[in-house]
Amino acid sequence: MTSRRPTALVLVAALVAGLSGTAGATDVDPGGDGTTVVTDGPGPVVGAPDEDPRVQREAARRERAALAADLDVLEASEAELDAAAEALAAEVQAQEDAVRTSREAVAAATADIDRARAALAAARDRIAALTDRLVERAVDSFITPAQSTLHDVAVSADLTEALRKRAFVSQLLTDDTALVDELESVQAEVEIQKTAAEVAETRADRRRAETERKLVDLEAAVVEQARVEAAIQDRQTEVTAEIESLVASEAELTAAIEQAEREQREREERARAEAEEAERQRVAAEVRAREQAAREQAAREQAARDQAARDQAARDQAARDQGARDQAARDQGSRDQAARDQGSRDQAARDQAARAQPPAPPAQRPAQAAQPPAGAAPNVTLAPAPRATAGASRGTGTGGCIWPARGTVTSEFGSRWGRLHAGIDIAAPIGTPIYAAKAGTVLLAGTQGGYGTAIVLDHGDMQTLYGHQSRLAVSAGASVDQGQLIGYVGNTGHSTGPHLHFETRYGGTPRNPRPCLP
Repeated sequence: MTSRRPTALVLVAALVAGLSGTAGATDVDPGGDGTTVVTDGPGPVVGAPDEDPRVQREAARRERAALAADLDVLEASEAELDAAAEALAAEVQAQEDAVRTSREAVAAATADIDRARAALAAARDRIAALTDRLVERAVDSFITPAQSTLHDVAVSADLTEALRKRAFVSQLLTDDTALVDELESVQAEVEIQKTAAEVAETRADRRRAETERKLVDLEAAVVEQARVEAAIQDRQTEVTAEIESLVASEAELTAAIEQAEREQREREERARAEAEEAERQRVAAEVRAREQAAREQAAREQAARDQAARDQAARDQAARDQGARDQAARDQGSRDQAARDQGSRDQAARDQAARAQPPAPPAQRPAQAAQPPAGAAPNVTLAPAPRATAGASRGTGTGGCIWPARGTVTSEFGSRWGRLHAGIDIAAPIGTPIYAAKAGTVLLAGTQGGYGTAIVLDHGDMQTLYGHQSRLAVSAGASVDQGQLIGYVGNTGHSTGPHLHFETRYGGTPRNPRPCLP
């Protein structure tokens, strides 16, 4: 009996030591990324979070929200503001969903902690009960030690009774072994429950921290959403006020355009009348010039005829004079011949006499030189004066519109919060040059209500308007070529900032300028 007592004490000590020891070391979520690693003991299998296809979508949404938060609301276009508002609304909704999910996860984790703690307490109660039973069995074995098989046979009435006693003792030993196994199993379950409780607490702490971060993100997203919505509201107020001002100025502008068109038609009528009068005067002057030239030509021709007559008379007189001279010459020749004949006769007489007397030297007759006839006057031929002609040519510009200014389109043609924005707004610094979109005539140039300092060009089939200018480079009535400088970007009239308000009008009705532009 003394030899069994240390064995029982050792068994009890081993059981108590097993109850107070730990089955292994556990490192819960060492990286903080949702991965649980358990070593040297029972627990969850090592794992890693699965790749979620929503991660990329979440990253894209966050990037859009970040870009929206960095948006400069003063320079952003309406489309950019609307896109930023949508992105921030999606971000706020996502953050709200994330906070709600995190809160639900915290609640679930807290429930897991409570369940794990309850299971741990129940396991510990079972361990205490099993420990008490084992201690009782050990003490009982110590007090009443088991007898040997020979002793059982000796004290039994027969062998059958001895075998029955031995089977009963074996059953008791088997029950003791099962009790120890159950105790060890419960002990292992306690370790598992303790690990599960630690994991649940860690997860709950992480969920609570994540919820706090998401609340901070939500608050930031709400602030950015409020900022962008306030900017949109301000822009809506400004644009609505500008559109209302332009609408209020539309009647005045239409009247001014109609008056300018009437004045232009009157100027054109006057110009046509003046041109027709100038043409009539030119034709009359040309007719007078032709008549004068004809008279002068007739006078020259009459003078030529008179001169020819005089020349003919002179020639006739010269011919008569020549005939007289010829007749005189013939008469003189006859006289000379008669004289010569008489001389011959006288000479014969003298010769006859001379034969009787010495001969005397012959008499000398002076030679008579013939007078040349008077010359006729020279003929004169007058060439007609040449006629002068004159002509003029005009060039016209053709083609579609060009961009009237370099800048950023901040507002398109179309409805804005229930009102028509009748043109395109091109944002640019004050002083940026403005060019004529097409060749035409300056119909209006000056202050036009909400349009501020503005120009209206007439292109025949359409009109273009350039509003909010800082100063003008052309005046009403001037003709401009396509691409010619007509003014500079400004902020006059009812304007939301420095920009050019550009319109295209057909029959007085604004249309979208986009089809006319490159």
